[in-house]
Amino acid sequence: MRATAVVLNPDNDVLLVQHNGQDDWALPGGRIIVGEDPAHRAAVEVEEETGIHITQPIRVGHHAGTAAAHEIYVAQGSGEPRSDHREIQGAIWWDGVRPLRMQPHVFAILEIVQSIDDDEEETHLEPAQSFPNPDPEKEPTVVQPLAHMEEQTPTLPAPILPEESPVTRPSTNVEGRPLGQKVHRSDVLTPFIATAWSWVVIAALLLADWLIWVMLRIRSNERRIRPTRRVTWPKGLKQELMRRQDNTCVYCGHRRIARSLDIDHMVPAVRGGSNDTSNLQVICRPCNQRKGLQTDREFRQRYSRLVPPTPLTPPRRRVSQSDFKQETQRTSQTASVREFRRTRYISPREKIISGCFISGGIVAALVLYGLASIGAGGFLLLFPSLVLGGAVGFGIWLRAHMTGATSEDEG
Repeated sequence: MRATAVVLNPDNDVLLVQHNGQDDWALPGGRIIVGEDPAHRAAVEVEEETGIHITQPIRVGHHAGTAAAHEIYVAQGSGEPRSDHREIQGAIWWDGVRPLRMQPHVFAILEIVQSIDDDEEETHLEPAQSFPNPDPEKEPTVVQPLAHMEEQTPTLPAPILPEESPVTRPSTNVEGRPLGQKVHRSDVLTPFIATAWSWVVIAALLLADWLIWVMLRIRSNERRIRPTRRVTWPKGLKQELMRRQDNTCVYCGHRRIARSLDIDHMVPAVRGGSNDTSNLQVICRPCNQRKGLQTDREFRQRYSRLVPPTPLTPPRRRVSQSDFKQETQRTSQTASVREFRRTRYISPREKIISGCFISGGIVAALVLYGLASIGAGGFLLLFPSLVLGGAVGFGIWLRAHMTGATSEDEG
């Protein structure tokens, strides 16, 4: 139940207010507290919201709106209205001609006041008295003419909606929503929810990409079988090989010291190469890491633009590691090397599958621990843990499959 005031100035303009966060205009007023005089509440609300002081507001009727019931009062006021900036963001005098976006109850209340003026043009209205709040369901919207006032009571001003100045009532507001339609809280929260959800999705994708990178990085060159046993070379073998190659790497052509050169099998031992000196050479560590499981012949075929095709023959000019890197990106390993790596080393697909199981298990364990700590048990303890763990593992696998990480070729 609200006490709503129709305040008129000497020019017969109507006082309107605009609440914070709204685009439409309304009549000043406020909610009636139980046991409070509605006329007093109407005068207090008008002065607090607009700074306009009114005395002896006159009750003219009652309007049962869709959102609230209104006790209607008419009063005289003057001065320049000002908004309190706490509940009201704007206050104006409306001349009844300028089209404005208004709340539906404004027109209904003004029509009630207008109908009273049309029916009883000379009637004086009874001053407001203290009375209990009426029931909005029992009292009709259109109010019958009230009793006469005493001689000293001022008369109601002229009609506020003259026939020669019809008011254009807009049917929709700025957003295209019909006037009178309530704005639900969900409509206001929808943009914020959509923005938050988009950030959650982006964060989940970034986390999945990072986990995939970790799965492939920390398990690079992981063998299916145990590596071959390291060989203990005879004393002086490395110096002999270095003298044979003039302390020079046979691939990049740089002269190195003993600590920077490694003994390498021209045909790797895992591919059947022997430990005989005819199958041995010394190369620098960057070239040794780049050669990997390739034979000397396969390495020289792949980098034929940089190194000569003859074994144990260094290049005519020194080759930098950046040149090798560019050639690595331009070329690929031979089919025999790729087949050997596929059968000997764990593929990216297998690494990601096992990583998804591990990630899903970790999430399931955390959820299981959290539910157990709050006292859950039985089905409520096991089912959410398995569902969330499986969802995380499947999500990581799906992301890896979409980005092509499962089909990458190592090396």
